[in-house]
Amino acid sequence: GGKQVSQTLKATKMDDGFKVNIAKTGKNLLNKGPQKKEVAEEQVPLDVMGNMLFLQGKLKELTDNILGPEKLRLMSRGDPDQLLIQLKAFLEGRDDTSNKIRRGLALSDASRHRPDIEHPMPMKALEVFESSRFAVLRKFPYTSQDAILQGWQKSSHEYLLASTLLAFLKFLQVESNSSRETISARAMTECMVMTCCAVLDHRHEIMAKEPEMTHANMLASATKSWSRQPEGSEAQYRQLVIKEWLEQRAEDVICIMEDNVEERSPADAPLWGTLDYKYERLKVNSPFFNFMDFVVNFLDFAYDKGYVFKPSSNPPATWSSAEVVEWFSNLRLYDYVEKIRASGITGTALLECTRVDLECGLEITDETAREKVWRGLETLRLTGNYEQAPRLERETRALITLKVPNGAVAGGKMMIQDPMGKNMTVDIPERTVDRTLKMRAGMEFRIKHTYKKFVLNKWQASKNQAVVEIGGFKGCVSAGKERTARNLWKGAISKVKMMNMLESKVNRVLRMSQTSDTVRLTALDLSWKDAVSVHDFLLVNGVCRKLELSFNPFGPRGATAIANALKDNRIVAEVRMASCQIGDDGALELAEVVRLSETLQELDVGDNALTDRSGVSLFAALARSPPVRDGLGVKIEGTHVIQRVMLYKNDFSHQTMQAWGKCMKRHGTLMVDMTDNPVGDHGIESISKVLRKYWSHERLDMRGMGYSAAGLRPLTLVLASGSWRTITSLYLSGNALGVMGATHLALVIEKNLSLMELDVSGCQLGDEGVRQMFKALEQNERLEYIDLGDNDISDQGVEYVADLLQAKGQRALSRPHLYPFSLRRVVLSTNNITSDGFGVFSAAVTIAHLRTIEVACCHIRDDGCRVLAQYLDKNRTLKVIDLSSNLLTADGIWVIAEKLRSNESLETLRVNDNRLACSGARAIASILKFNLSIREVNASGNGILTKGAAVLLKVLAQRLTPIEVHLHGNPCTRDPAYAEVEKKLEKKNPIMTIHR
Repeated sequence: GGKQVSQTLKATKMDDGFKVNIAKTGKNLLNKGPQKKEVAEEQVPLDVMGNMLFLQGKLKELTDNILGPEKLRLMSRGDPDQLLIQLKAFLEGRDDTSNKIRRGLALSDASRHRPDIEHPMPMKALEVFESSRFAVLRKFPYTSQDAILQGWQKSSHEYLLASTLLAFLKFLQVESNSSRETISARAMTECMVMTCCAVLDHRHEIMAKEPEMTHANMLASATKSWSRQPEGSEAQYRQLVIKEWLEQRAEDVICIMEDNVEERSPADAPLWGTLDYKYERLKVNSPFFNFMDFVVNFLDFAYDKGYVFKPSSNPPATWSSAEVVEWFSNLRLYDYVEKIRASGITGTALLECTRVDLECGLEITDETAREKVWRGLETLRLTGNYEQAPRLERETRALITLKVPNGAVAGGKMMIQDPMGKNMTVDIPERTVDRTLKMRAGMEFRIKHTYKKFVLNKWQASKNQAVVEIGGFKGCVSAGKERTARNLWKGAISKVKMMNMLESKVNRVLRMSQTSDTVRLTALDLSWKDAVSVHDFLLVNGVCRKLELSFNPFGPRGATAIANALKDNRIVAEVRMASCQIGDDGALELAEVVRLSETLQELDVGDNALTDRSGVSLFAALARSPPVRDGLGVKIEGTHVIQRVMLYKNDFSHQTMQAWGKCMKRHGTLMVDMTDNPVGDHGIESISKVLRKYWSHERLDMRGMGYSAAGLRPLTLVLASGSWRTITSLYLSGNALGVMGATHLALVIEKNLSLMELDVSGCQLGDEGVRQMFKALEQNERLEYIDLGDNDISDQGVEYVADLLQAKGQRALSRPHLYPFSLRRVVLSTNNITSDGFGVFSAAVTIAHLRTIEVACCHIRDDGCRVLAQYLDKNRTLKVIDLSSNLLTADGIWVIAEKLRSNESLETLRVNDNRLACSGARAIASILKFNLSIREVNASGNGILTKGAAVLLKVLAQRLTPIEVHLHGNPCTRDPAYAEVEKKLEKKNPIMTIHR
């Protein structure tokens, strides 16, 4: 079987002129005369994948009607003409099922493999057989009759159905006059069949029993075939596509084999043609469908990745404007072909395009088309020999600060690296600049260095390159347009946009930011070489005050280059380098910047895997940072320029905390973010010693720092001091404090008279810990907000909270001037609270005049909504209700809706990630129709369909007050009809904002 398949494919293999044919475009089609027939054919673009999927479904339906692949094989060998007649009937809509639909009969015995079997309007589904989209498929069995019969008679059992798909691809190539699309699709599909036939032929039982092993054998065969092909050949490229398909769609390939397992009766009899308990025909699969499904899935992968459209002759970087136009034509983006032709863009400029360039420069306004072009560009960059546009260089002089290394002597030499990373030898001076001291190890000196660097303003370089490639400014006026000053100006601007595309994305941003006070280069995948470009920019720029470089893997080498520029820069005030992999080496260079810079006010180096080696140095530099100067340039003693440092999510220990404490003594106003660092109990203890005397901020953030109740104790002793009134917000979440930690916090709540916000979420407090804290809260009239989320609190713990709220509320009602309603917000999200506990809490909320109910990710369900509804009539202070992720249904929301229609205080309603469906959406619509005080509604992730969203949008369009609605994660957002309705409503009501 495998040899027969190989011989069949070799007999139909293209000649040696494949590369020549593939390089040619469909110019024969373009050069033909304007015949009426040809114009009609151009109006219906060839849909290869659509026809392949339809043919796949019809072949499975044919197999089912013949009662199984075994009888199909017997007919293909014994009576192939009769089998071909049935195939023609299925493709033309003359089969028994289609005739029953036309007569209005039931479809209980129709094949479940029929492509339109689930269509709600069967008569409407029959229009597909008259569609011009599948006209070429209806013509196929008549024109390629001999090829179909030959494939059936010579193919193995596993390859029988797939051979028909290959014959159809060959037919499409002839019908399209050998277009590049059909040639490429056929060549890659035939290559896939030849690669996998040795693994799949006569192995249908293995495919059903061992799908993972079969996939592994297919991948091994593709890898072996790829390694045997000549380097850079077209055959190796096709094998690479097959290899990537098997790697990236491994799950799809295995699922196909797992689904195509033939079920049999208890007596081991075939089930083809039998009915189920609903008296409908069973949907039976077979391992003999696998090869055909593999062909369709592979071709879908090739289209999705853009491999079908990759030219096989010239590298993309050498394409002319005509070749780029042809590439867009093969992508079937016919609406943009004329714009691309008028732009004159070449292959080099095309490869440099960004998403913004596609939308603004090439004016591809449709998001789907723009995404299709972007995927094709990514494929061209990966598979082609792509190099960036050439750059010009110029000589630059700079001042470099050096330190005499250990072992070096005055007047000697030392080896350093210049700003471009090259080694150079430097002479060490005999004495310092003021000639008072002799140079020795550790002293610093400056040298003037001249080196070559890239031109910062790439305009001239890009312009010269573009002039050569797109023919200068000739043809600025499109054909047929009047040669006016306006048209000349618009054409020149279009040409200039093409020139700008020749720049790298980093230099483009830098060039456009030369007059901006903020330069954003976040998440651009910058390397250390790109950081050198930023270095050059900072040396000459005199405007930029904020530099954002986060989420770029330029590492310590890039951080060093930027730090060297910041030492000489006198403008930059904020630098953000979070998640840049700079490590300790890069942080040490930035510490030197902190020590020397007189303008740097804020530094963010979070999530960079820093350790105590760099942490101690950073705080030492912060303590010695330069002071602020007054208007006359005189230093103000006791002040520091830098005011904020963010060191979150690193690997600092208690040693860095000790360094922070020492720094605090000299720089008490410094704001430091050390959250998510494993400092432990020793770290908290060391910082607690200096807090009372030197801390001057209202917020103390100790989240996720890995300490326990023992480490919290010295901190609480400081905070409980009655004479200390500085801190008003205390954040301790993400630490395993337990019940003992709650005991320490109770002391703070009872004694501290300035604390207004307390976050102890995720601290493992439990019911007992809550009881101790709220017992102390009875005498506290200052605390306004407490977060108890994710603390394993049950209904018992909620009762402790409710009892205190009721007691404080009743006391405030009787003596409001002496005991005001201070506590405004209690968060109980992500706990084990049921409807019973929530009912007790709801009653206390009204009495205590709380402004929020936040119980997301609990176990409230619909019963809790019914209890809540009892108290909503009396509540006049509630601003926020958060019931997200509580397994609510539409019944619970309808109960709340009846009460919220007349509520005038509620501003935010969050019911996202529940099971509201369309009925729940109508309940929300009924609330918004009468309640005009609500400003935000979150109903995302609720399974809302288009019909439910339509009711909601209709109400929103009539609202007279601003509102923000979240509907993302619902099936309706994937419906194009819904998107059109939403756009119309937003235009009709501009004060409405919908996030989808």
